[in-house]
This record gives sequence, structure tokens and C-alpha cells, in this order.
Amino acid sequence: MYSLIRFMLCCWVLFVPKLYAADVSTTFPTDQTSGTFTLGTQPKTVTFSGGEVRIAGISSLYRSGSRAFMVRNTTATISFGTPAVELLFYIRGQSTGNAFVRLLDADDNELLRVEANSSDWSQVSLRRDSGIAKVEFTNNASDLAAMEDFEYTAMAEQSTEPTPITDPIPAMIEEGALKANLIPLVSGTLTSPVTGATINGQDNFVYIVDQVGILYSLNLSNNQLSQVLTVTDRLVEINPNFDERGFLGVAFHPNFNSNGLLYTYTSEPAAGSVDFSFSGSVDHHTVINRWQATLDPDMGVNINSDSATEIMRIAQPQSNHNGGTLIFDSENMLLISLGDGGAADDQGNGHSDGGNGQDTQTPLGKLLRIDPLGNNAENGKYGIPANNPFIDSNDVLDEIWVIGVRNPYRIVAHNDQVYVCDVGQNKIEEVTLVTGGENLGWPLKEGSFAFDNNGSDSGFVYDPNLASLPSELVDPNWQYDRDEGVAVICGAVYEGNIEVLKGKFVFGDYRTPDLDRGRLLYTSTSDLIAEIPIEAGMDGEKLLGFVKLNSGDVLVLTNETGTPQGATGKVLRIEAIPNNAPVAEVAESNITVNEGELVTLSASGSSDPDGDTLLFVWTQTSGATVTLNNGNTATATFTAPNVEQQALLEFMVEVSDGHLTQSREVSVTVNNISNTNSNTATGSDSGGGGGSMSVLLLLLLVCLIYSYSKRYRDYD
Repeated sequence: MYSLIRFMLCCWVLFVPKLYAADVSTTFPTDQTSGTFTLGTQPKTVTFSGGEVRIAGISSLYRSGSRAFMVRNTTATISFGTPAVELLFYIRGQSTGNAFVRLLDADDNELLRVEANSSDWSQVSLRRDSGIAKVEFTNNASDLAAMEDFEYTAMAEQSTEPTPITDPIPAMIEEGALKANLIPLVSGTLTSPVTGATINGQDNFVYIVDQVGILYSLNLSNNQLSQVLTVTDRLVEINPNFDERGFLGVAFHPNFNSNGLLYTYTSEPAAGSVDFSFSGSVDHHTVINRWQATLDPDMGVNINSDSATEIMRIAQPQSNHNGGTLIFDSENMLLISLGDGGAADDQGNGHSDGGNGQDTQTPLGKLLRIDPLGNNAENGKYGIPANNPFIDSNDVLDEIWVIGVRNPYRIVAHNDQVYVCDVGQNKIEEVTLVTGGENLGWPLKEGSFAFDNNGSDSGFVYDPNLASLPSELVDPNWQYDRDEGVAVICGAVYEGNIEVLKGKFVFGDYRTPDLDRGRLLYTSTSDLIAEIPIEAGMDGEKLLGFVKLNSGDVLVLTNETGTPQGATGKVLRIEAIPNNAPVAEVAESNITVNEGELVTLSASGSSDPDGDTLLFVWTQTSGATVTLNNGNTATATFTAPNVEQQALLEFMVEVSDGHLTQSREVSVTVNNISNTNSNTATGSDSGGGGGSMSVLLLLLLVCLIYSYSKRYRDYD
């Protein structure tokens, strides 16, 4: 038997099929007899050096042909253009104990050593997925050693192109612990309300920016809108079908009550000198202006329309990715959000090699921080804060506060932190908390994923573990992909009266892909996002922005078109909808079964007073453990276990509407029936046992007869 097993193993080894087709297969029929020569086609080549191809006239040194690669008193080297994944060849010496081959990896570590002998050919064979770098063929004797029938198979070429991730974040955003309606405060006047601001200490007014060039005051006591500033004649011509340019931001100085200063962010024609330029065609200029105003009891403020003073002008290569936020931080410094210059993938006209996001000599693709009351900037119209993070670096503009953003349409300051909502390219929307000095990665990364701009084709995200990325890049705190929305919009840290939202960051998305309407979100945990389901008030409207009131409440800004046309803009208040708990009902609360029976636990009679979709979770709370089938549905089942005596199993079902939960318990008594079955054996069962014994006795008799007859033959 042992010999048979050895024979079968040998046959298996001999007939294992090759996994790869050889790239070079030779019996050395070459006219090259010495020196170095190469066989194969680049990059799958084999180079022989240090030996010679020759006819020795000694038949034992040829295996297939009339030539062989031979060495004497030296070491020959066989190297590969592409590392080998598989090698097969044969060696033989005129004498034994003097010649051998070594197969080595890229670090010259020995993978295999085979000795040559004079009595027969020694097969050398190795398959290694991580590659064989070279072969050394050594003969320490003055006679010859030969190599024949050489087969080389190269490693498959590794793709240098990253693979796009089509669904980078499969998990869905779930509904949170709140449902809401949006109650309109204003409708029918605004075109495209994109953001707003308040004045410290003035609680009864909020100021709304309309993209088409008008700043409104909204009196919160009577919801009366008043125009307080018009900059329409300063703007580039706005495309009503879609445009990211226009009147995009406003900020009142924290000390407005004493200095009367406010600042605006506008997209203006490309005329006049700029503070920051680039090489290429210019679409428009981003302009930051300072204005003078006084408080007004009826309209909130009275802005001097002739008081505009330009403090910064930036050339923009494209119409999109403007950013657009002006906010003051806790030190009364002005933060300015700027996109990467537009187009797509941070490349093309007006974009640096490697992208504006990572070019620290341009303000594009950055957050800037300036002192609007200072004058030590290069143009003398604003100041550079002494504690800006890159002020001591000659390679970074002094104004830069955060690097590597694509289109930070909205950013929000809260205490000493800033929430950056960066609109993604094709896949990822992200929210990141910063304190200054961070590099958020664009265009090296989109969200937490590596990004490839892919030349003239659409860029894509891929596995960051396959990319060589700077270690200092900061990933977002919260992110979601394009299954959930198309453009993230920052809101505010909620400090109003809705308990569930207190201390949470409320934000949203311009449009959901499936419902084609805006979406409200909030940060439910330090890394999770939850949705605020809107029952009424977001029927087809696109989300354009938010504004936080001095009271801590957050207003929502929308319009029906998502574009700067018409008069469908609205200012809405978030109103929580009272939620009633579901009513959990079980079909039976006490069930008695026999062991082995299928048991059904049902809560299908449960209901919700508000008509919400119900979620079910069945769990076992005591007794012998069983496997619950369909435990996350209204009806679960299991098979009653075998028990030595009557046993009690207890279960609980939790019925939830996604916000509130009610539970019910079910008790299952399992009866033991095995003892009863064992006491009901009949006479026929005994007869069956006797029949089996007869068969066993017959077999024993046959064995005895066979043993006796064999012993008799042995003595015969």
C-alpha cells in the first residue's frame, strides 16, 4: 500500500499542468557560442552571461539538441527583463559534487539550490508568484557542466492604472430621531437666496443674500422683507439657466454696533488690476468690498451705497467653483472661502500643474484669513494676522489658512473651530472640522479616497492605500457619496429649541438624486450623519443655503428651480413634528409546544399612529439558546429545542418607527416528549432486534468458516 501511495504521488507531481505559457523556451540552437546573449522579446527577455553555448562532443551533456549552455571554473548568470513567475530547466555535470544552480529573488536571497551530478539530468523547477529575479550557474571544476531545455515564464505585467471605485460609501444615510416641517416665513419675492447673516445684539432682523445682487433685511417680528443694498450693476451677467457666480456672501463685523462695517463677496467683470492673477484667460473677478452702514429701527440697517471700498480682487479662470463664504472667526479675523478656479478635476486653463488646490502660491482652492482692519498686506488694504499658520513659510501665501479644497461653497465658524463643507467632483461630499493649517487633500484626494484626474476623461476616486500621498492630508469628519446627494451645503451648529438638534451641526444637500429636491441632514455622532425627514415644505425645492439666527434657530433657504431665475425663493423655519410611539402587539404572549416543533412569533398586528414605517427586532431573553429566523421582521420563527424536562424560553420584540420604540414579551413553554416515546416499544420492535442479531451471528459463522478453511490450506 505504501508503494502504491508513493507511485500515485509521483504521477501527480509529474503530470501537474503548467499554470503559465512559457515566454522563452530554448534548447540553445544559437550561433552565439560565448559572451553575453539575450533571448526573448522585451520586456520578457532572458540574458545569459559568463558561460558559452557550445558543442562539446560529449553526448551525455546534451538532452534534446546538439548544443547546451555550459560553464567550467566559473559562475554564469541568467537574468530576466521581467522577473520569472516560473522556471524549468535541466543541469548535468561531467563530475558529481562540483556544479549547482541557485535561484535568487530581487534581494539575492536564495530561493532554491539544485546540485548537478554526472549520472543523470537534474530537473530544476520553481513557480513563485512574487517573482524569481535571476539564476546563478556555478561549476567549480575544470570539466564541463551543462544546462539544457530552458523554459522561462515572465510575471504578468502589473497595471499601473488605479481602479475606479464606483460605490465608495455603500452605507446609506438613515433617518434620525426627528421629523420636521419647513414653515415659510417669506415666499414670492426672492429669486435665489443663497446665504445670510446677522448683527451681534440685533435679534429681530436677519439679512438674506439674493444671488442676483440684492441684500434684504427680514424683520422677524412681521416677516417683512426690505432691500438694504443692491449690487446688481457690479455683477457679471448672470446666466438664469444656471450660474455659480453672483452676489455670494456677506458678513457684518463683530463690532458692527461701534464701527458700522460689513463686507460682501461678489463676482464682477474682469476689469482693472488684481491682487492675485494667473497665466491664462480670465472669466471674472472675485471682489471683496467693505461698506459703511448704520442701524435702522425699521429696516435693520441703512447701508451707504456709495461707501464701497475694495479690499481684495482675485482673477478667476472659470465661472464655477467660486466658494463664496465670508465669516468672522472668534478673533474677529475674516475668513474667505475660494474654490479651485472651476472647470473639472482641478486642471486646464488657469490651473497649476498638480492642481490649484495644492499650489500654495495661489489663493484658489484655499480658505484665506485676513484682518479686514489691518493694512500690512501687499496691497495695503487689509492685514495679515500674525498667527496665520503659514506666515513663516516663503512657499505659502501669508493669507492662506487651509489648503486643498475644491469648492467650499459654505463654511461655518463655531467657537474656535470651522466646519468646511467642500462640494465634491464626482463621488464624495465632505464636511471637515478645521482650526487652521490643515491640508484637506484636493485634488490628491476626494474625501478620504485617492483621486485621479484621469486626463481629459472624468476623474475618479480609488483606494488611497494604492496611492503615494503626503502624510499630512486631513480626511473629512463626515462624508457621503453621490447616492445620497450632489452638493453639500453647510448650515450651522443648532442652538434653538428643538431638543434633538441641540449642539448638532445641521447642514444639507442641494438635491437628492432620487427625489430631485433638497435634503436636510445633521451630525448624529462624531462620524455619522442622519437625515431630517421633511414631511412638508420641501416639495421639489432645491436647497440653496442656511442662516443662523441670534436665537440659535436655523433658517433654510430654497427655491424651486435651483437656478437664479424667477421668484420662487423661500426662507423657511424648521418645525419639529410631534412623534407618537408605535403600538407593539403580539399574536400570542404565551405559547406551548412540543420539542422539535416549528414556533412562530408574530408582531404583525403592531401599528403606528402617525403611519410611519415600522422596524422590528426579535431577541431571546432567556432559556436554551435557539436560532431565530427572520428576526428583523414582524414574524420570526425557530425550532423548539430538545429538552430533558419542560422548559421555558422567553423572547422580546422591539417595534420602532425609527425614532421611538415600544416592546412586548412572549413566553414559550417547550414540553419534553422523548421519555414517552422510549416507553412505547412494542413486541415487533423486539422481533426486529432479534432479526438483526441473527444476521450478526450468520456473519460471524461465515468468518469462522473462512478462517478455518484458510488455516487448513496453509497446512495442506
